[in-house]
Amino acid sequence: MAANGLDLPEWLHKLFTEVNLEGITQAMTNVTLKDFTHLVDFVKGRELNADTITKLFEEANKLSGAGTAFAAACLVFSVIHICFPWALAAPFLNMIGFTVANLAPASIVSAFQSIFGVNALFSLLQSAMMGGYGAPIVAGAIQGASTISAGFSAFKLWTMGNFTLPWSV
Repeated sequence: MAANGLDLPEWLHKLFTEVNLEGITQAMTNVTLKDFTHLVDFVKGRELNADTITKLFEEANKLSGAGTAFAAACLVFSVIHICFPWALAAPFLNMIGFTVANLAPASIVSAFQSIFGVNALFSLLQSAMMGGYGAPIVAGAIQGASTISAGFSAFKLWTMGNFTLPWSV
């Protein structure tokens, strides 16, 4: 479908035209732990690429609880952060100045290093970008933060009366 001269896939066009916060909230409350686990199992053994994301989105859209394309996209975003934590960590660390080989000159971290020196967190993040001992620590921190965020969101919806816990259905 052409939109403003861009050739967008039909699913992406549908995603942007369905932004309705009330509908999205209602749709997300219908997603169960079994549905989320199904999506995590769906991406196991796959590489993170456009084909995987498209198939994951199509699978999330099939779920009875997803309801809207935007809710399905939120599910895909959550699954990607839990299954592929480096999809978030690597660009962020690279943006602030950590690279695979060395620190980027004139970056945030090089300025931090020149003022404060090197501390344990600095060493951990540099090791993570180089694939050393820091890589699983950073990946685990991202996975933990994503899980806590999802749990907190489910708890808030439950306390507002808009959510039934998956094991009580």
